[in-house]
Amino acid sequence: MIGLLSIRFIGLFIALAALIGVFHLGARSNGVISGYTYLSPGKVDWQAEQVASGDKPHEKPLSEIHLDQVVTSGGNTDAVLYVHYDGDPIGVRNLQFFLDHALHSKADFYFIINGYELTATIPEADNIFVIKRENSCYDLGSFGVVLQANDGALLKKYKRFLMTNSSVRGPFFPNWARANKEACWTNKFFGPLSDRVKLVGLTANCQADIGPKHLQSFALATDRLGMDFILPALQCFSDRKDAINKGELAITSLVKDAGYEALPLYARYQEVENTNQEFWAQCTHTDVQLPANYAGMDAHPFDLMFTKISRIVIEGKIDPFSPLGMVALNRLTEWADASKFSSYEQCG
Repeated sequence: MIGLLSIRFIGLFIALAALIGVFHLGARSNGVISGYTYLSPGKVDWQAEQVASGDKPHEKPLSEIHLDQVVTSGGNTDAVLYVHYDGDPIGVRNLQFFLDHALHSKADFYFIINGYELTATIPEADNIFVIKRENSCYDLGSFGVVLQANDGALLKKYKRFLMTNSSVRGPFFPNWARANKEACWTNKFFGPLSDRVKLVGLTANCQADIGPKHLQSFALATDRLGMDFILPALQCFSDRKDAINKGELAITSLVKDAGYEALPLYARYQEVENTNQEFWAQCTHTDVQLPANYAGMDAHPFDLMFTKISRIVIEGKIDPFSPLGMVALNRLTEWADASKFSSYEQCG
């Protein structure tokens, strides 16, 4: 009798284990994560890296983004696209700073939330839209997915585009600029666009041994024609290497190869003495948004408007500034928050 009960108990245990396995597989294959998981901060590229768990990653149809519900018939012709992943506290803080100081009524703002999770409360307004999607495609690919959804609805609606993400903090302006109503940050990006200039960024990286010289991709502005040039670099790449080499490193070359100029806004750019073409031919500096790597200095928030705060590599996190630079960043953040600086007052 005891032996028979033991056999039945073992059989019941096996059946229960199988049932749990089927339930787990169904849960993994249903909805959001379906076959892959997201890395936590401190591992390889917390913002977008995926780890295959055996299933083919679920590809969310573009129609499920429901952009047809958020594209309005309003009069704004500028679009700001902002990618955020809620997996890093610094990124969450950067998003909150952006919400407090960057929003205004003269552009439409699209917050692309990769991974669906969102800690911050994004204000409700007719020109503010929130798109929650799976954490895939990396930042540049996320822009491309949203821009091309619903037969390119956003591409057809807007004349100018600004793409940024929560790895940077800004906008920062000195008080004299705010007092003189000269602190509309989107105007600083869109203003240089012209028949000649089709891509505007904050800083250039001219380190030839990593690839083509390029505008760094954490904040870029372009117009409709420029967007046509760079769309091939906004693909949904499946691995980090392609996202860098065929995405970030390719964007500037696509614009220049089409016969147009790519303009960095940082103080190091000097077009008075050199043409844009000569600047790109002569510049040799590496990433200026590393500690003391901007001609021996830290990159200053008032120079760049947006500074790279969150940077994750294979080895872990990298400090964006020297200790003194971190003090400056923290003080300027505190003072901006205390001043209640608002882009609604600067841009309208």
